[in-house]
Amino acid sequence: MQNMTLNQMKKLDIRKLNRKDLKELRNVIINPNDPPEIRVKDHIEQIINPYCYKVGDVSVKESFSEGGETLENIFIRLVKKSMTH
Repeated sequence: MQNMTLNQMKKLDIRKLNRKDLKELRNVIINPNDPPEIRVKDHIEQIINPYCYKVGDVSVKESFSEGGETLENIFIRLVKKSMTH
């Protein structure tokens, strides 16, 4: 999965992925003192596929509507939210 583009990752069918290959979102560690761009970069580097991951026993498939909020803004919001939990 690490050699795939974001577009290829987005198109993956989560039902066909091996759960063992999905990264655990709760294991992602982000430094809240880093600027948003670095936090997003760190998140993607740790989660590998920002569209398919797991939270405990739940496999998660992220999807976004065309013309909606940018992926960058969504990740920044996600990182900020994860720092409050």
